[in-house]
Amino acid sequence: MVESLKSLLGGIIDYAGMYPPAQLPLSESLRNYIRYKNGKESWIVNRFVCPASKVSELEAGLKWHDYDRRFGVCLTGSGGDNATGFVANTLADLKSSRKIDKVFFDAFETRLPASELANGDLTHLVMQASRGLEEETLLYLEVPLTDKWRAEVPRALDAIARNPRARAKVRCGGPTADAFPNTEQVAAFIAECAARKLPFKATAGLHHPIRTYDEDLKVSHHGFLNVFIAAAVALSFKADAANLVPILATTDASDFRCLGTRLSVGNWHLSLKQLREARDFAVGYGSCSVSEPLADLAHLGYAMKVTI
Repeated sequence: MVESLKSLLGGIIDYAGMYPPAQLPLSESLRNYIRYKNGKESWIVNRFVCPASKVSELEAGLKWHDYDRRFGVCLTGSGGDNATGFVANTLADLKSSRKIDKVFFDAFETRLPASELANGDLTHLVMQASRGLEEETLLYLEVPLTDKWRAEVPRALDAIARNPRARAKVRCGGPTADAFPNTEQVAAFIAECAARKLPFKATAGLHHPIRTYDEDLKVSHHGFLNVFIAAAVALSFKADAANLVPILATTDASDFRCLGTRLSVGNWHLSLKQLREARDFAVGYGSCSVSEPLADLAHLGYAMKVTI
């Protein structure tokens, strides 16, 4: 594989086999994850995603696997519909991130309550949620995209950016068409994060490298190449949302040109240094599949002039 693409995609997937649409049992998800970490897929796989409610099951399951390296786990919390429920549930979930042999709880993800985005004290809310973090754990907060997203997203990101333990998260899809944000919303989220140099993660709906239409749901899935290349352009060139929309919207893999030590889209040319810096900004994404993204990348190899 060319170095530019590997710099962009190395360790980009947090494996979430227990989540839709796969919805595998923890035992099978853990078995898959360890197989990926020991196999040819290891270059693209980072953390194991686990609900906080299943930490005890994870600890028991690890006893059945011969895996002698410590690996990262991203815990997901239950969130809450209002500030009180959100803080109580988050602090309770964080108690699950106790020390376990072979496990490194380096990320905790949960969703900000949509009811608090307009008028709540988000800075205080983020501070309260971060109180229960272990020293090694970062807090990733999903920002709901409501009808008032143009005002609420910048406000939420301001509050998250004020806390050194907090990072942002965007949901790119789900089981229904209305769970998929449009390109303008994703572009605005990325551009606002880049303006604050606020690292973010993405999740859901990113099984395909390039934007793809889903005939069943009648909606377009965002491509993970589209999203992460757009993030690299936003960070490296201070590109605004309007400039990111065409990158997110393209369905043509040949628009992304991987040229050894450089990756180009349109008039934007990204060096290896810029791609590596962008990966510290656009941290990765959760996916219930590893084989599907890799298979799609292999099919796109000719159009992108790369070998997967």
